[in-house]
Amino acid sequence: MTALKTFQKLSDAKQERITRIAVEEFSEKGYARASINHIVSRLGIAKGSIFQYFGDKKGLFLFVLNSAMEKGRDYLRTVRDQTGNESLFTRLEASLLAGHFFLQKHPMIYRLYIRIMFEYEIPFRNEILLSLRGKTV
Repeated sequence: MTALKTFQKLSDAKQERITRIAVEEFSEKGYARASINHIVSRLGIAKGSIFQYFGDKKGLFLFVLNSAMEKGRDYLRTVRDQTGNESLFTRLEASLLAGHFFLQKHPMIYRLYIRIMFEYEIPFRNEILLSLRGKTV
């Protein structure tokens, strides 16, 4: 899911802050217990702004998830491209190490991913899992 045009018009810094705080909320509490009220309180913005930016809670969640997964894929693509002339073993090793370091550097993204894998009360979980399985680096 992409954000609505109102979100895209925000500065990069504000977009990053909204995304980071939403990732924290969803990764700490899961989808069902995550609170838009808590997110906007931490951001110091009106609740209506979130709805103008993403439509609804599901839109925000899908945006945050897609942003987080794209960040991981970009990181791994860089490793893939940098090791293009190496042996298969070296490339696999570099990819696995890069994945490990990425998760250490971005623990909230990892937590969000784990929540999706094991939090069965996400109403659209199957759609997300099918989408994740269809994407490759």
